Order: sequence, then structure tokens, then C-alpha cells
Amino acid sequence: MTMYNIFRVVYSSLELLLELYWLGIKISFAFVESGYRLISPKPLKRLNTERVLVIGTGRGLGRELALQLSCHGAEVICWDIDEKSNQATVDETRHFNGRAFAFTCDVTNRADVRQMAERTRQKVGEFTMVIHCCGLSSPHALLDRSLQKVKQTFELGVLSHFWLLDEFLPPKVEFRARPLGHPFLFSRSHWTATSHVHGSLTVRSSGFE
Repeated sequence: MTMYNIFRVVYSSLELLLELYWLGIKISFAFVESGYRLISPKPLKRLNTERVLVIGTGRGLGRELALQLSCHGAEVICWDIDEKSNQATVDETRHFNGRAFAFTCDVTNRADVRQMAERTRQKVGEFTMVIHCCGLSSPHALLDRSLQKVKQTFELGVLSHFWLLDEFLPPKVEFRARPLGHPFLFSRSHWTATSHVHGSLTVRSSGFE
């Protein structure tokens, strides 16, 4: 074995030992930090200064999010296409002394999104958080669904996200330099495994990915 090869073996061994040494130090610090946070956890974020737009508050996850956010003191703006159920959600937030506003909007219609966004800003102001959590159920196999239903699934689960991004993202970029502000939180279902009755939802989720 030549001197050059010996030098390479020694250098590689020292480099490996150094990396293992630093790895051990990082793991030790991680354990110490975890133990400290177990005793003294970070305080939870306060929501009483947040103004949250929740889309799909008429039922399901959107409704529950609106109620929970209201319980924690956030000002909630509720968007849904169903005016009656949306207003019922807003009325229920008042049981928790919450502050909420109801607006009827079809998020699959780009013009309606722009119009309602402007109306909401004029009445309430800018938002610090936007949550999209509405969708269509898929109780039938793909071949048993009408083309209109498939179209509605994609308009609500894919296209509506981009109409909202186009409307709300530019002013939200400014929040990156501020201590408060969350540009977007999209709540949706991603089907890694699916049955024959969830075909359109699977494609919709993959389309938004």
C-alpha cells in the first residue's frame, strides 16, 4: 500500500470519527432540550389577536374549526355557499361570546371570490389566517358519477385553492417580516390508498399536490 493510499484511509477514518463525535454532541443537546421542554414547555400561541377566514363553515370540519377558533378568542370570518347553515355556525359562536361574521360565497367562481373578498375587507379588514376546508363527498365509484359531479369535485378541491391564492397571497407575503400572520392553511384529504368509490377524490388530491 502506498503512502497516498495510507493517507486517504487515515483521513477518511478521522473524518468519520469527527462526524460521529459531532453527531453524538447534537444528540446529547437534543435530549437535554427535550427534557427541558418537558419541564418548561413553550407557551401556546394566543389566538385572540388573529382574524381568521374559514372557508366551508356550513358543516363538518370547517364548522368545528370556526367554533374552536371562536372559543380561543379569534375573530372568525365564515364563508360558505349555504347561507342558512353558515349563519347557524355564526350564531353558535355567540354562545362562547365569540365574534364572527357570515358571508355567502361560491369559491369555485373566481369573480365571486374577488367580489366577496373585497366586501369582507371593507366590513371586517385584512385577515391574518386563511383556512380552506371544504369539499364534496364521493359516495359513488368514478364511473357511476356524473361528469357534472366530477367537475364540481375538481373546481372545489383544486381550482378554488388557486382563486384564493390569487386573491389573498400577495398581501400575505408581507407577513413574513412580521411577528404575526399566517399566509395560508389548507386542510384537505390526501388519499394514499383508495377504494373504488374514492377515485375522483384521489385524483383531486393528487392534482393539488
